[in-house]
Amino acid sequence: MNSYACVFLFVFQERNSATLLFSALVTRIFGVHRSRDELSMRNRMTGRIFFLRYPSLYDFLLEELKEAVTSMEACYNTLRPALFPVLLLLSRLYPSSLEGTDSNLQV
Repeated sequence: MNSYACVFLFVFQERNSATLLFSALVTRIFGVHRSRDELSMRNRMTGRIFFLRYPSLYDFLLEELKEAVTSMEACYNTLRPALFPVLLLLSRLYPSSLEGTDSNLQV
């Protein structure tokens, strides 16, 4: 099962198994959370490094965010369950100090 499948499992209300799979993937990507602080620098990475390692996730996450915004606008601020793992994943990223105004990621 790949990382895309865990997000889709949220949509189909298989939250328990999807949560376990997502947790395992986040641990494998970012490492084990060992401090009591919210997020240490050890458990984070720059957006540039993340999307260089997993380039297909950029388009996938962007589409999920667009669908969530469309859903919220249409359903009067009702959140889609698939939005939560996307936001949790993005919360582990921070901007790169080397990232300038030019980027090779397409918006």
